[in-house]
Order: sequence, then structure tokens, then C-alpha cells
Amino acid sequence: MENQTDEKQVLYAIEILEHYRERSGNAARLEDDECRRIDQWLGQGVPVFCVMRGIDRALAGQRREAVSLNDCENAVREACTEICGSFYYD
Repeated sequence: MENQTDEKQVLYAIEILEHYRERSGNAARLEDDECRRIDQWLGQGVPVFCVMRGIDRALAGQRREAVSLNDCENAVREACTEICGSFYYD
């Protein structure tokens, strides 16, 4: 069972990372706090599609390479509230 949880965490993180890199054009390694942010979203049950929508919104109209994954936090919150009707954070 633990291996399934680990695999779910890895797949969630990879999907978000690939989406962020594709949209931002930033292929750099994530900072530790950005990795913790992904873990936080997973732990709080934020659906991956809400994270992706938030990333898209945060990067729209910005100098994309200047936006870190942490800068997407408010947009993820807004996307999740809009899509799911609530936000998953504690």
C-alpha cells in the first residue's frame, strides 16, 4: 500500500512539474520550497487539474520565466474554488 501512495505522489508531482515547465519555459530545477508546495497541494487534496488551471492563470500575461511555482498559489486557490466550489486547504 505504501508503494502505491509513493507512486501517486510521484505521478502528481511529475504532472504538475511538466505542466509548469511547459507553460513557463523554465526547465530549471525546482527549489525545495516549490517541491514542498506540490506536496502540500497533494496532502490537502487539491486536484491536479486545479493546480494546472492555476498555473495557466498565474502565467497568463506575465514574463513567464519570472513566475515561480510558489507565485501560482493564489491562482491555484481561485481555480480550485471556481472548479470545485470550495478550496481544499486546511
